Amino acid sequence: MDECSMMLGACRNGRCRNTLGSFTCQCAGGYVLTPDGHNCRDVNECDEVPNTCPKPGTCQNIMGSYMCSCPPGYEISQDGNFCRDINECQINANLCTDGQCLNTDGSFLCVCPENYVLSPDGKRCVDIRQELCYDNYTSIGSSNVYSRGVCTSPRRGYVSRMTCCCTGAKAWGSTCEECPKAGSSELQKLCPDGLGRGDSGQDLDECAIMLDVCEGGECVNTDGSFRCECPQGFVLDPTGKKCI
Repeated sequence: MDECSMMLGACRNGRCRNTLGSFTCQCAGGYVLTPDGHNCRDVNECDEVPNTCPKPGTCQNIMGSYMCSCPPGYEISQDGNFCRDINECQINANLCTDGQCLNTDGSFLCVCPENYVLSPDGKRCVDIRQELCYDNYTSIGSSNVYSRGVCTSPRRGYVSRMTCCCTGAKAWGSTCEECPKAGSSELQKLCPDGLGRGDSGQDLDECAIMLDVCEGGECVNTDGSFRCECPQGFVLDPTGKKCI
């Protein structure tokens, strides 16, 4: 008698092979014979196979196999059997600007030098030194050598380099350090949220930072910028910063 043809449902999840007077079941990968030898059951690799998808991975059993999922900071190995650490310092050159990037298990750490503090998002170091900020910078160096310059039109008060350059100034500090050019990658690193924004994306109050910005008028802070308003009978000049 051919049990494989006559017994509907024999060798579920496997292959039935007729033998003399009986039959055998051949199970596919990820399945084993049931005790009666008539069917194949799924192997729960997560519970039955030691060291399957070790920590920090999470094992999920599926019919005939299993799947590993990884937490943030890790990626699945090529064979899909374990989670390996992502070296954020290697794959993202923009991490830890002005600091040192140290890879850690599942994450990274920015180590900042003296006079720098970690930004709120933990991804860069922010210069907290307070120096004069200048609205005019004139280069006196050759394009073939290290550029030097002369700073004029200082703003009132002392601010950080980020606050200075991210509010449209031209230079900063006692050494007359030129601010990055508009549209440059250096400016993007210094002001990741754009001009008029601080180290955590907050609006910078230009009216409080640039005390004399509106000559003969009133400075009104806006989200990410500012505007000058003139008294009755006066209009703004082409710079938008002087009432005439």
